[in-house]
Amino acid sequence: LGASVSVDGRVMACGAPKYAHTSTGAVFVYVDVASADGGSAEYWSHRATLVPAAAGSQSQVGQKVAVGRGGAVIVATTLKVKLGGVVVYYADNATHPWASTTWIEQQTLEPFVSGGKVATFGAMVIEWPLLLVSHTGCIDAGCVAVYDLDSAEGFAAPIQMLEGQAFTTTSAAQFGAGIALGTFADGTRLLAVGAPADNGVAAESGAVYVFRPDINGTWVLATRLGPGVDEALGLHLGSSVAVT
Repeated sequence: LGASVSVDGRVMACGAPKYAHTSTGAVFVYVDVASADGGSAEYWSHRATLVPAAAGSQSQVGQKVAVGRGGAVIVATTLKVKLGGVVVYYADNATHPWASTTWIEQQTLEPFVSGGKVATFGAMVIEWPLLLVSHTGCIDAGCVAVYDLDSAEGFAAPIQMLEGQAFTTTSAAQFGAGIALGTFADGTRLLAVGAPADNGVAAESGAVYVFRPDINGTWVLATRLGPGVDEALGLHLGSSVAVT
């Protein structure tokens, strides 16, 4: 328990990829009951254990988790038999998700396969209404998929794919190993994508690629951050990133 943890308001999701002794995995959902009731004591109540319908032995559900507005719990799974996927859950009480006792499995986002190579999940983040999922082992250099969780269709709709091969200096750059999405006071957004095995300065020196949305909402590269030459060799800059 705790292989991956995400909190949004009063809802916390904790991944347990070794759950059920067969590594089926699960996500444990906790709710901050004290805050919901107006109390001052810290008390988190276990409300749900999420195991996707397609999960089986060695699926390792919960390797990555993310929680978004409305109590939506996004679960990244490997589901090796099914080639993997990202399973989207929503709280049954969308208005007050902390009051929910059930999270409904709504959708499975299939992994990317390129040249017979199955995606390896790198990172995942929700900044409502966007869900970003990176795949460091699919498409040369890795990729980041952008989904709209508030689409007119009522489910997570793909809106853009950022392919590392368009930006990085090597096909093994691990573009998407770390991703972070920030929203500023004026409403503008910034996306940072780490590529720790990029060879831009020296072997595996790493880099962080910074994107901003254009007037149409399409993410475009704004700048590339790299280490200084003297400290670059094997630095792996971008293994994890954060934006505030």
